[in-house]
Amino acid sequence: MTSPRKPRLRGDTPLPENLYPDPHNRENYWRYRHPDGSNKIFKASFEDALRIAE
Repeated sequence: MTSPRKPRLRGDTPLPENLYPDPHNRENYWRYRHPDGSNKIFKASFEDALRIAE
């Protein structure tokens, strides 16, 4: 039996399922995962990235 996934957090705010931090750890860059599995890297503040990912 596997354990449930830990929620991914940024501070105290959970990240949406399709939003990830930049793989190169650049500040204000995010990775958005499309439903087909492809990724889009974009630059935005944390609040803007949350709005885009919803």
